[in-house]
Amino acid sequence: MFFTVYKKYCERLWLFWVLIGLLTLAGPGFAAPSVEDPGHRPRRISESPVGDKAILGLEDILNLVFLNNPRLGSAYSAIRAQQGRMLQAGLLPNPTLSLELENIGTSNTGLADESFETSFLLGQLIEIGGQRGFRKDVEHHSTRLAQSDYAEVRLAIIAETMIAFSESLAQQISLQQAEEKTEIARALLEAVRIQVDNGAISAAEIPRAEIEVSLQEIEVANRSRSLRAAFRRLASLWGADAFNFSRLRGVLDSSEPLPSLENFKSLLETSMKQKKLVIDIDRARSVMALEDSRRIPDLRLGLGPKYFSGNDVWGLQMGFEFPLPVFDRNQGARMAARAGLAAAQDKQRGAKMASLRDLIRAHEAMSNAHDEAATLAQKVIPQARDAYAAMRWAHREGAVGLTDVLDAQRSLFLLQSRLVEVQKTYQISRTQTHLIVSGPALKDPQEEP
Repeated sequence: MFFTVYKKYCERLWLFWVLIGLLTLAGPGFAAPSVEDPGHRPRRISESPVGDKAILGLEDILNLVFLNNPRLGSAYSAIRAQQGRMLQAGLLPNPTLSLELENIGTSNTGLADESFETSFLLGQLIEIGGQRGFRKDVEHHSTRLAQSDYAEVRLAIIAETMIAFSESLAQQISLQQAEEKTEIARALLEAVRIQVDNGAISAAEIPRAEIEVSLQEIEVANRSRSLRAAFRRLASLWGADAFNFSRLRGVLDSSEPLPSLENFKSLLETSMKQKKLVIDIDRARSVMALEDSRRIPDLRLGLGPKYFSGNDVWGLQMGFEFPLPVFDRNQGARMAARAGLAAAQDKQRGAKMASLRDLIRAHEAMSNAHDEAATLAQKVIPQARDAYAAMRWAHREGAVGLTDVLDAQRSLFLLQSRLVEVQKTYQISRTQTHLIVSGPALKDPQEEP
């Protein structure tokens, strides 16, 4: 008996199956729009690889690093992921379709036809508190944070590359100086031998000059190993196992005017780190507004036809569901959001203090190196060079011994090496100072001037 009644009823469900078929066919039309692709990771206009055995400048090194450093790819993928979350946050809730069958099975088949009731209900959730708009605001600020992370990674990579470039360039210059010093030591040895042959000085002076040549050759070997290690560290920035180029192009210049600490302080507010913290505060405010909106319950509306089989008529029904905010008014989440905003504001103030301390320390190191390099280059080294030349002339005249010449020579060599080291320190501290304030020295070479 039950199956007989059910069979009769199923014959009257043709409208339901037609409706389901139409919704299935129309499904692709309701698909969510795709996120606009912002394009591939930004690259330089010229992406042609630098040829082997070429001479590389800083811009060439940055080109290689930007094309191959995986940190940029990771930061860029984070932006794409956040864009997907922003799209998802702006989508409307899906409508619901429900079917209700009443009295589909009774013990009296004679009453069955008069008792069947079929209800179709199309429901929609309405966020009357405006949660959708606040969700979009939160994800919008999260996307800004992801973009700031990407920019911060690029800035850090530029600074890291500039520091590694300065270290490698300093090693290259030191090797060139060591080779020049070796040639000077050999020339002095030949001059000593000539003087010994002429009987001007004792033959005991020759071993001293030979020792000096050997010491300089050892220095060349050490500098060569240090340069190879620096080149390998530099090549590791773009994922290479070896530095397959001949040498670097550049100078360790420390003669530019030194900006004051106050000039750098004025750039702190516009630094990449401070901008990111401001965005973080904006996001925290959006989260607070979102949690406040969730204290208002969502409204669910329903509308649809109802079929009465006994009279063979259709009716219209509607309804709504509204939770009563008696116990849960989202109190805990609202409290947490306010605490999150306070934490973001405190974090900004703490970061300003830490950045100022780091800036003072980096600027001091830069100032010390700048002043020392200027003194060495403009005063001390010229004096040492004149003293060495005077000793060489006096030695040829027999007025002083070889020991005095070697002492003057070592003093000049040490001062020249010290100048290179100080200039390297200046370049590194200058880069670190500009990194703190996102200064112009770290301008992205991929950006248009």
